[in-house]
Amino acid sequence: MKTSMIVATYNRPRHLRLCIQSLADSTIRPSEVLIADDGSTPETIDTIRDLKKSLDHAFPIIHVRQEHEGCRKQILVNEAVRQSSGDYLIFT
Repeated sequence: MKTSMIVATYNRPRHLRLCIQSLADSTIRPSEVLIADDGSTPETIDTIRDLKKSLDHAFPIIHVRQEHEGCRKQILVNEAVRQSSGDYLIFT
């Protein structure tokens, strides 16, 4: 059974780091993590790049991003679903 965790974010790099680290520290980890980023600042992009490097042993991290043009979270999350490969999807 393959699980995909979809994490939506917008300009909260500290919270994103804590969320992804908690997934890596879990007893049962998702098969992959998709970060749905609604056009965050470069600080968030750098955080995601660092997470991909430091947690590549735990699970693959896929960065799904769109430019910020107002609240379009639903469009972005749908794109993350399309890019996921899990049998089960978990959203946070």
